[in-house]
Amino acid sequence: FISKHYFPSSLLTYSMRYLIPIVFTISMIVFISPSVHSLRMAKAILPTQVGQIAKKTTVRIESSIGDFGSGVIIGRKQQGERNIYTVLTAAHVVNASDRSYKIISPIPLDSGTEKKRITIDIDSARDIKILPQVDLAVVSFESKNIFTIGTMGNSEYAEEGSPIYVAGFPLPGKASSKIALQFTGGMV
Repeated sequence: FISKHYFPSSLLTYSMRYLIPIVFTISMIVFISPSVHSLRMAKAILPTQVGQIAKKTTVRIESSIGDFGSGVIIGRKQQGERNIYTVLTAAHVVNASDRSYKIISPIPLDSGTEKKRITIDIDSARDIKILPQVDLAVVSFESKNIFTIGTMGNSEYAEEGSPIYVAGFPLPGKASSKIALQFTGGMV
């Protein structure tokens, strides 16, 4: 998607390593606006509404050595009273077999507070599936809590000039020394 003809090599390297997996992951979900609910009918939602969806579905994934990345909750299946959630992330976030991982969840719908996140340990062998030939992985986690699920969209409807939104937990830098969810808009 990104060509060296348009970007200097240093920006291309940075983009490929950090931005592209996040943009690709998030843009596959609901963060393309207007969101298409059917082939015949499109319903535009406001950027503030997209931001609220991103806040409720984006997770932070941390490794045992302090590295971290972002993912988005894309599914839930119920097994008795247990909820098994599926998170889509970039494979490079969770591909080190010698590390353990944990998910820092969004705010659960049933928490009753706007500031309570949950830390959930992940079994690397059981809960992480790396997809072949792409920088994508799915991570499963179990929780009694209820979380919002991102709705899968169809990227074929994202035409040039369409607004897109990216949400994630980028590395702290000069602008901010804190790890915080960032929500940014752009165009296809």
